[in-house]
Amino acid sequence: MKCLRTVSSLVASAGIVCMLVGCGAENEGEVGEVSQAVKGKDRADQGNHGHRNRGRGNHGHGHGHQCEFEIWSPAFESGDPLPTVSTCEGKTFADGVSPELDFSKGPKGTGSYAIVFRDLTIIENRNQLPTPPNKNLGYHWAIWNIPSNTHKLPAALPSVQFPLGNSAEQLSGGPGGPAAFFGPCPSWATYCTDGAVPRSTDEYSFTLYALPAVSTPPYDPGALDPDTGRVKSKIRQYDEYFSAHALEVTELFATSDAVPIAFPQVPNAVCAKNP
Repeated sequence: MKCLRTVSSLVASAGIVCMLVGCGAENEGEVGEVSQAVKGKDRADQGNHGHRNRGRGNHGHGHGHQCEFEIWSPAFESGDPLPTVSTCEGKTFADGVSPELDFSKGPKGTGSYAIVFRDLTIIENRNQLPTPPNKNLGYHWAIWNIPSNTHKLPAALPSVQFPLGNSAEQLSGGPGGPAAFFGPCPSWATYCTDGAVPRSTDEYSFTLYALPAVSTPPYDPGALDPDTGRVKSKIRQYDEYFSAHALEVTELFATSDAVPIAFPQVPNAVCAKNP
């Protein structure tokens, strides 16, 4: 069933649209035009971080809400802690398996989907660090070119480049391998200091993009972060590409305060327990 996803400020008017034009495939033209108008206003109002407030309706559970483009998981409610199995809790830093992710059908013209898993606390510097953090560390994992007829990613995707077989490519931002899910591990300093640094809780998002085509995003090794002067990581550049080209965007939120039991050498991170 095809229908219009709205932003919060336009819920009422979108409801009227659904009643007038219906949610069936025969009305895709009319709904698509309105959806594009809503999307344009949403992106203009929200800016680069606009997708943070898109698609949060009913905490990400899109089933049963036919006028929403949403992502959800049977493993946790949006905004709740990510299950331990998906984090580094009791494991090596960055370990953890991806949760099952389900999502509704994208708008008219959707050719593929992409999902990026991000640490919003790092990316948005919510701890108000005087020295801007390395935002690259906040981009954990991406999977893209998910076929338009696919609306579920099973839990514990294999750590291979093409985890769904001959479609969908994934990339890791962590030390577990180029295609491994990078599980949350915000309290690594708790382990490294034997508890002297208390646990910290970060907020994360699984950001879902409905894209018009199947394509691999470009990577520019000369693209620099204006705040830190660092080269933007591949996943960060991919995320920016997806955001710029998306027909619709929605998010599923989670938190974690996970502590590892081992910490490998990671660029730009120091652990006193390592030689």
